Amino acid sequence: MREDSYARFKYDRTAEQDQMVIDRVAELAEQYGVSMTEVSLAWLLQKVTAPVVGATKRHHGGQTAAGKGEGTLGSGCEGCAET
Repeated sequence: MREDSYARFKYDRTAEQDQMVIDRVAELAEQYGVSMTEVSLAWLLQKVTAPVVGATKRHHGGQTAAGKGEGTLGSGCEGCAET
């Protein structure tokens, strides 16, 4: 698959920092036994009052609900505050 030059310009310079965040989210997801989506949403909910969440597939809706406090993470994710 070919990447366009704009995507390389926009994302390549932050790839190392991005990977650090991805690795930490994966670590927390494994620790809590949840998806990376749930960890990401739990972090987001600690930062803002009303995030706008969109899903393109039906099964994403369940991950959204779990990330907002209806799943294993509940309303907290202690490790999320580190980021």
